Amino acid sequence: MKPETYKYYSRIYDLFTNDLLFPQNLQFTLKVLRLLSRNDKVTDVGGGTAYYTSKLLTLFPRVELTFIEPSPEMMAIARARLPAKTYFLQENFDEALPALPEQDLFIFQRCLYSFYSSLELYQQMARRLYEKTAPEGWLAIYEIGERYDIEQMTGFITKSKEALKISEAQFQESLDLFIQVLKKFNDAVDKKIFTLLPPEEIEAFFVSAGFSLLDRDNASYFFKK
Repeated sequence: MKPETYKYYSRIYDLFTNDLLFPQNLQFTLKVLRLLSRNDKVTDVGGGTAYYTSKLLTLFPRVELTFIEPSPEMMAIARARLPAKTYFLQENFDEALPALPEQDLFIFQRCLYSFYSSLELYQQMARRLYEKTAPEGWLAIYEIGERYDIEQMTGFITKSKEALKISEAQFQESLDLFIQVLKKFNDAVDKKIFTLLPPEEIEAFFVSAGFSLLDRDNASYFFKK
């Protein structure tokens, strides 16, 4: 998607990442929490507005957090939400990775699809990640595996609007924008700008790089070095 898409998406990102609407996002975060120790080095890649990252820090405030997010609009919200000691990198993953020290945990939540249009590049990324992951360190991945069914998603959100506790006008405006974003996502998939990674490919990339797959549940994957 074009950068300006994220400019508008940032305004409604939190609303449609709501735990009540999409509990699977929270379930992933709860699993990530079980991996953390008090002083771990943690990097959240493509962390958006830090909606979920801030939940992690509530329980583990002493982790050394690196937050990578290329969108200026998303990053502005994240900076206001996360502590000042956070190491903020407003750049893409390939730009950020070389300077990072070894990390105890890398988190990729709904972002891998946007990295490359070549499977070979994902293989290379997995090898680079292995080098940057500390011994006994983890990768936590929650990934989008298919195009959005716009009609189904519209119906689901409409039925769930009471849970959002906003006015009818605000709901309709937000929903219209959200549907535009989903359509742009599908368009980017169709044009091979985004890559939907089959589960077997995700497993193969990281296992071949040296990681062990220790847990997989629907769209989430947990690899250990």
